[in-house]
Amino acid sequence: LSQVGLKESTLTLKLVYFNPNAFGYKIKNFSADIYIDNIHLGKTNSSDLIHIDKKSEFTIPMEIRVNMKNIPLHSLNLLLHKKINLRLSGSALVGVNKLYKEIPIQYEGEQELKIL
Repeated sequence: LSQVGLKESTLTLKLVYFNPNAFGYKIKNFSADIYIDNIHLGKTNSSDLIHIDKKSEFTIPMEIRVNMKNIPLHSLNLLLHKKINLRLSGSALVGVNKLYKEIPIQYEGEQELKIL
């Protein structure tokens, strides 16, 4: 947590992905709504320019603004379950050189929780 507030807090993290393509590209203006078990956790935006090499891992830094009124629901789910359903819905600009195209970002999957 990088900032804690009564109505909204900010969670900072880095997502690690793998580019299986035989070419590199760039991502900018990434934004998405984040849901855990169909409860809206918050929204993330990143205007950083991310360079992605071919067939390599890359990270997307994220700041998620979390609506604190949903935290009790999330806390209970985290304590009772070892897995959650994570859903991202948004868009990003993806391109090569100066040619960019907005693409939709849609992800949904079950994620195992590893709470320290």
